[in-house]
Amino acid sequence: MQLVRKWLIFFAMVGYSAGYSSFYVFHAFLVVWVFLAIGKNSIQVRGLSLRKTHAAAFLFLLYCAVTVFWIDDLTIWSRYLFYYACGISVLLAVVQACRDESGFYQIFKVCAVVSVFNLAIGVLESTGYFRFPTSPYSPYVSFFGRSPSDLSGLSDFSFSVVSRKPTGLNWNPNNFGFFVVLCFPFFLLRSRRFAFFASLVFFWLAFSIGSKGMFVSGIIALALAPIYKNERVSSVIAGWVVALLCAAIFLMFFDSLSQFYGAGRVLASFDEISRGLSFLSEGGTSEAGSTAVRANIYHYVWMAFISTHGLGLGLGGSEAYLVKSGSEITSLHFFFLQLLYDFGVAFFAILILLYCRLILKTYKASRRFEMGRISYFSAAISLSLVCAIPASISPSGIHYMLPFYVLIGLAISICTIIEEKGV
Repeated sequence: MQLVRKWLIFFAMVGYSAGYSSFYVFHAFLVVWVFLAIGKNSIQVRGLSLRKTHAAAFLFLLYCAVTVFWIDDLTIWSRYLFYYACGISVLLAVVQACRDESGFYQIFKVCAVVSVFNLAIGVLESTGYFRFPTSPYSPYVSFFGRSPSDLSGLSDFSFSVVSRKPTGLNWNPNNFGFFVVLCFPFFLLRSRRFAFFASLVFFWLAFSIGSKGMFVSGIIALALAPIYKNERVSSVIAGWVVALLCAAIFLMFFDSLSQFYGAGRVLASFDEISRGLSFLSEGGTSEAGSTAVRANIYHYVWMAFISTHGLGLGLGGSEAYLVKSGSEITSLHFFFLQLLYDFGVAFFAILILLYCRLILKTYKASRRFEMGRISYFSAAISLSLVCAIPASISPSGIHYMLPFYVLIGLAISICTIIEEKGV
C-alpha cells in the first residue's frame, strides 16, 4: 500500500504530462489504490480508520454532491465533483503515507524531485530556446492526444512573448506560476544564499509569465520570511537593505526591463489591485483590460450569489452562471472567492477556519526550533499556504491542481506528527 501511495502521489505531482489525452497515469494508480484500500486485508492491517481527516473529507464531498439539487448545469457539477474527488483522494493518500516522521520525509522527497524537475523545465522554457513536449505551445503535443495552441495568427512580438512563457508540467503558464509560488517558501526559508538565488529565479519566472498574482505572492513571501525565520529586527532590516541594493543594481544594468513583456504587467500589480477594488465598489466598469473584466465577473457572480441568500450557487455554480450569461471569461479566476460563491457563507466559513487553523498550527510548530527539520518544513508549508491565497487569483481555478492538495496533505501530516510528539 505504501508503494502504491508513493506512485500515486508522484503521478499526482506530474499530472497531465504522464498520460494521453484526458487519461493520466495518476488515474490508473488512483483506481488501484482505492481498490486496495477497501479490500478486506487492507482494512484489517492498515485501514481507512475513522479519523478526523477522513470524516472531514467525506463530509466535504457529501456537501459537494448535495448541491446537485440547486445547480443549473449538471455537466459542470459532475466535472467539479470529479476534480474534488481526485484532489481529496490525493490528500488522504498523503496523510496515510505520512504516518510518522520517516514517512513524511519519504513523501516530501518524492514531491521535491518532481518539483525541482518541473521548475528546471520552466526556467529552460523561459529562455525561448526549449519547449517541453507536452506543453500546449510544443509542436509535439499532438502526439499525446492533445491539441496544440494555434500561434499562426500572432504577430512577431506576440509570438516572441508566448515562446518565452513557461508552462512546465502544468499546461498553462498561470497554473505553472501558481505551482512556483507553492515551491518558493521551501527555497526562501533555507540559507540566505539559497534564498537570494531562488528570489532571482522566482521573479524572472514571474516576468516571463507576466503574472501579477504570482508577483504579489512573491512580495508577500519575502515580507513574511524574516518573521518565519524568527530573525532579529536588525537582521530583518539588513536583509531588506541588501535586497533593495540588489534590486537597484539589477535595474541599473537592465534599463530596458520595462520593455520586457512581463515586467510592465507585474510592476503595475498594486496599481491594478487598486483599480480592481475601485471597479468593484462602483458595481462594474465599461473599461477594457484583464483587471476590468475580472472585476466585472466578480460583481456579476456576487449579485447572483446574493440572490441565493447566502446558500451558494452550488458546486461549479460560478462557472455555470458565467457560461449561462455568455460572459467573455467563464472561470472566476479566484479560487477562495469561488468557494464562497459556490458553497455559501456557512460552509465557506468552516473551510476557511480549517485552512487558517492549518496555517497557524504549522506556524506555531515552526517556532519549536529544537525540532530541527520539522521546524523548517512547518514554516515552509505554513508560508506556502498563505501565499496560495493571493496566487490563486491568476489561474482559472486551482480545484484541479493536485499539488495543492498534496501541500494540504503535508500540512495535516506535520500537524499530526507534532501532536504525537506532544509539542
